[in-house]
Amino acid sequence: MFDPENPRDIGRLRQAMEYSRRQLRAFREDRHESIRQYAGHHFGDQAAHDRVPINLIELMVNIFSRQLAANNPQVYISTELEHLLPQAATMEIRVNRMIEEIKLVRT
Repeated sequence: MFDPENPRDIGRLRQAMEYSRRQLRAFREDRHESIRQYAGHHFGDQAAHDRVPINLIELMVNIFSRQLAANNPQVYISTELEHLLPQAATMEIRVNRMIEEIKLVRT
C-alpha cells in the first residue's frame, strides 16, 4: 500500500512516473507533430513551415467528421447462440429504428 509519508514510497512513485514519461515520449512527439501539421501556420512559433499542397490530416479530419455527423449510428447485434439469432436480428432492427426516431444524428 502506498504511504505518502514514506520517502521510499515517494521515490518509487517518482521512478514509476519518470519511466512512464520516458515510455510515452515518442507518442507525445508524434501527437505534437500531427497537431502542428494540422494547424499549419496557425500553430504559433512552432508552426509548420513546410508548404504542403494538401493538408492530409485536415482532409482526414473533415472526412471523418462528416461521416460521423452526417449519419445515424447503426448497431449490429449478434449472438453465438444459434437459437437466439432471430431475436438478435429483431432487436437490431428495433434499436436502429429507435435511433432514427429519436433523430440521434442531430445530437
